[in-house]
Amino acid sequence: MRVAMVALLGLLACEPTLPPPQLPQLAAAPPRLAPMAVRALVLPAGETMIWDVHADGLTIGRAELAIGDTEVRSKFKTGQLASMIATAKHDATTALDRRALRPRGMDELLQLDTEVTRVHADLDGASVSVGKAHTTIPGHQVGQTLHTALGWVRAWAAPGAEPGFLFVIHMGELYRLDIGRPRPSEVAGTRALEIECRAGVYRSKDDPIAMKLWLSADARRVPLRIEVTVGTLRLTAELIEHATR
Repeated sequence: MRVAMVALLGLLACEPTLPPPQLPQLAAAPPRLAPMAVRALVLPAGETMIWDVHADGLTIGRAELAIGDTEVRSKFKTGQLASMIATAKHDATTALDRRALRPRGMDELLQLDTEVTRVHADLDGASVSVGKAHTTIPGHQVGQTLHTALGWVRAWAAPGAEPGFLFVIHMGELYRLDIGRPRPSEVAGTRALEIECRAGVYRSKDDPIAMKLWLSADARRVPLRIEVTVGTLRLTAELIEHATR
């Protein structure tokens, strides 16, 4: 349960279980997909969202996202029922460079039961620093946080959009997020674009996590549903509230 719960938190800007590792200097490997490129960052200031998070039919917690002019904040906390098994809390803040369509830095706090981990990352395009560890994103691509990755995907998503990938720094780890072609779908009677994704620690031999994202099929591209499958366990975040300034 804990591994799957943490995986879903990652999608909502809420993930891992380990202290921040030392980041190695990385060399680019030829990707099967093309790097994603966008001309906008769909993180409108004043937008807020709340999701209920479910596992095997039970509501285990709630995730919230709030977008400001210069930063994005998210938080997750397990509910009373889930806390009988494991208590999880995650707070994250991304500092934005809106003109450059990228993050400038990220602060994260993860609590699993009594274990608390804090991580600060500085991002400057392809350059990433976590504490005294420094690395360069493969192919000199822009390093993303989970917040800005969501903004890029919302900007990119359209029927027929070409698949691609992003590199995401999260809790001191470098992840590669592979993003499939959007396809028409529906969520609770609302037209949507369904996008299949895979996320894994870069160069790790571990199996990647399978994910699906449903965005509203209007110009807002609101994340209506997020789904993560880990083994036989499926976790789902369902949007229950969305507001704009």
